[in-house]
Amino acid sequence: MILYDQLAMDTQYAGNLIALENVLTAQGKTMMVLNFTDYSQGMMNEFSRMIILKNSKNDIINTELIDDFRNYSGEIMYIGQLSQELIENKAVFNGMSQSQSSIQLFDQNHTFSNEIVEECHYINENETDSQLFIAVNGIKHPFSKKNETIQWVPLFLDNASFQICLGDAVKTWFSNSENNAMMTVVIPNIYPFSDLMLLVETTNKLYEYGIPFTVGIVPVTENIEYPAMQNYYQVLRYAQSKNGSIVIHQPDQQTTNGIIENSNTIIDKEVKILIENGIYPLGIIASEEMLFTTQKEDNLLSSFSSGVIIQNDNETIIENKSSWGFEKSSLGITMQQIDDTRSNTRRYHNYGIDTTIIIDLSEDLIALDGVIERLNYKWMKITDFKEIQNQWEIGDTSLYSDALGITINGMGVSLSYNDDEIIDDYDYQEKQQYSLEKIFNAGNRVLLIFVGLIIIVFIGILLLSRWVYLNKFRKKIKKKDKEKNKKDDNRQ
Repeated sequence: MILYDQLAMDTQYAGNLIALENVLTAQGKTMMVLNFTDYSQGMMNEFSRMIILKNSKNDIINTELIDDFRNYSGEIMYIGQLSQELIENKAVFNGMSQSQSSIQLFDQNHTFSNEIVEECHYINENETDSQLFIAVNGIKHPFSKKNETIQWVPLFLDNASFQICLGDAVKTWFSNSENNAMMTVVIPNIYPFSDLMLLVETTNKLYEYGIPFTVGIVPVTENIEYPAMQNYYQVLRYAQSKNGSIVIHQPDQQTTNGIIENSNTIIDKEVKILIENGIYPLGIIASEEMLFTTQKEDNLLSSFSSGVIIQNDNETIIENKSSWGFEKSSLGITMQQIDDTRSNTRRYHNYGIDTTIIIDLSEDLIALDGVIERLNYKWMKITDFKEIQNQWEIGDTSLYSDALGITINGMGVSLSYNDDEIIDDYDYQEKQQYSLEKIFNAGNRVLLIFVGLIIIVFIGILLLSRWVYLNKFRKKIKKKDKEKNKKDDNRQ
C-alpha cells in the first residue's frame, strides 16, 4: 500500500509518485495507491507492507490514518519529510536539512552523477555498513536508515539515479538479498515503416560485438499481406537470428472497419500473426500506468510473465488506484543514465535491480555506432532476454523460453534465417522496375530508328534534289554547246 500526501507539482518532488510506482512495478510488485485524505480506518491492516510518501511539511489531519499508523504491525518504508503526527520520536532518525545542496548518489559498485537540489533531507550520520549512500556537499551519509519496523528514506526525486538506489533499498526491504540483477537492451517503437535498413545495420553491429538485444515492436494487425509487411517480418526474423529477442509494446485502442478493438483483441491477433510468420514475442513493454488502468483478470497482457517498465509520458492519474504486475520485469533507463554512471571497480557489475537500456533507432548510424561501442566498453554485463524464463499462454498457443531456447506448445523452434526469402521479395520488385526499363529502352530504340529513317530520307531527298538540279544544269550546258557549234558551222 502507498499512502501519499500530495503530488507537489511545483516543487523538486514533482513526479516522484510515478517514479515510485515505476520502481515497484519494475520489481513485479502490486500495490494500492491512496491519498492521505481518502484513507479510511482499517485499510492499511489489509497489507503486510506500507509505503508513506510525504512531499510537504503540512500537518496530517486524517486522525484515522494517524491512529492506524501508530498501531500498524507490518513493515513500513517512509519516504520524505518526517511527520510528528506519525513519527513521535523523530530524533531517532537523526535527520538534517540543507538548502541549495550538491548531492551525489552511490551504491556498492557505482557512483552516479552530481546534481543540485533546492532542499536536501538526509541522515546526519557517517558511512555505516549500508551499501547505499548520498553525499551532501561532498560528505557521505546513509541513503536510508531503519529503526524497528520503519525504514526511512529522507530524499527521493524523479530521476533514474534515485529510482535505481530506491529500487535497491526496496529489494532489500522485501528481504531479497540476491545479487543477481540483470541488464538487457531494447530498441523500442519498431513498426513496418521504421528505418528497417538502419535496424539491420544496428542488428549486425550488436551481433558483431556479442551484445544480446531486444526489439520492441508496435502491434500492427491490418494489411499484413502487403509487401512492406512481409519485408518487415523478414527483418524481424533476421534480428532473431542475430541473437535478438522480440517484445510487444502495449497496444493502443484501435478502430478497424468502424469497430473499436481493445488491447485483448489486438494482442490476440498480433501474437497469432507473429507466430505464423516465425516471430516469437517473449514479453511486453508497458508504462506503469497500464498496470493500473487495466485489470489482470481476463487481460491477455497479463498472460505474459515478463515486462519492461518504461516512463509514463501521460499526465499523472490523480485518483485512488490498484495495480497488478508481471512475474519478472525491469526498469527502463536511457543510455544517458549509463553514461552518467561510473564504476567503482574494474569488474563487471550491474545495478542492484533489473534494468533495460533503451536505444532509440531515431539516431543515425554514426550515432548508433557510438552508442553500441559505449555499451561494449562499459562496466555492465548484458543478459539475453530469452534467458529470463519468459512464458505465456494465449488461446491454444503457449510459449516458453530459457537459456536452451524457445518452445511453442512444447516444441523447440529454430531461429535460423533463410536470406533467400527476402532476396526473392526484392527480386520481385526489381523485375517490376526492370520490365519498365525495357519498355522505356524499347521506346527509345523505336524513336531512334524513326529519327534515323527520317534523317536517311532527308539525306536521300537532298541527294535526289542535287542530282535533278545537276541534270538540268548539264542539259542547259549541252544545249548551249550545240547552238554554239551550229553558229560556228554557218560562219564557215
